[in-house]
Amino acid sequence: MLAVKVVAGERWLADDYGRQVARLRSFSEIIGGLGVDAFIVASGPSTKSFDFKRYRSYSFISMNGSISAFEDEDVKPFIYMCDDASFVCDRPELILRGVNYSKHIAASLEVLSGIYNISPDALKGKSIFLLERVNRFIGRKPLSDRAYAWSIRHDPDLICGLSLIRRSPNRIGFSLNMDKGYFVARTIPYVALQLSYHLGVRRVYLVGVDLDGAMGRFYESGEEAVRTSLHQDYDKFIEPSFEWMSRKIVRKGRYEVYNLSIASKLPSEIVPKLAQCDLDALLGII
Repeated sequence: MLAVKVVAGERWLADDYGRQVARLRSFSEIIGGLGVDAFIVASGPSTKSFDFKRYRSYSFISMNGSISAFEDEDVKPFIYMCDDASFVCDRPELILRGVNYSKHIAASLEVLSGIYNISPDALKGKSIFLLERVNRFIGRKPLSDRAYAWSIRHDPDLICGLSLIRRSPNRIGFSLNMDKGYFVARTIPYVALQLSYHLGVRRVYLVGVDLDGAMGRFYESGEEAVRTSLHQDYDKFIEPSFEWMSRKIVRKGRYEVYNLSIASKLPSEIVPKLAQCDLDALLGII
């Protein structure tokens, strides 16, 4: 297991012997890097129908197994994300492809440790960002959900529900500063949305965010398919988080989110759905 070590005010990944493996960057170092318009690409089946080459001049965020779509289309993502340690165990070949094929990597400590165990040299010379959940920071004792929500009630970067009666509202929120952590929502595209906001994106387009576990992932079939927990988490965490974002964060001209999956389980009342012609009109593509 890698550890986080502070050296001369900078955070580094260190091995069991304390040797420095890679420097951990601040997300603020790449603000503006994604541009005004950006695409977030997940692993739903609708990813197969997306025309990557048509929009290759724009920036992309990839995550988990969606990296395989980029290689197939010869398009490189700006940043590759993974916060699921089980994904490293289940699909080690895909995690290494994500590391090797992307400009930047954002991953949890558990994921980075898994990558290091698979291939100790994979992280050398890479631009790496540490994904940390709010209230789960390395070296800090977590608070109860209610106590944490109360503690950040005046923090302009962490927008969170707060209830002294019910527990669930305290778990839902949106981070405007990824260096302060992210709200999980049990689906990584939601983490990518928080990252896009921090990096200054104004219009985000969701690709493959179908959110229907029964549909599977576009890169898996038959016995190789890994079971998804979407059906367990959708009603309790996923849809409430997107609904919260649509009410509290999305603002016309400031931060807009569109879903390119017409068949997505996420209602268009929460995230508007766009056909390709509407997308091209927004982007000014003729």
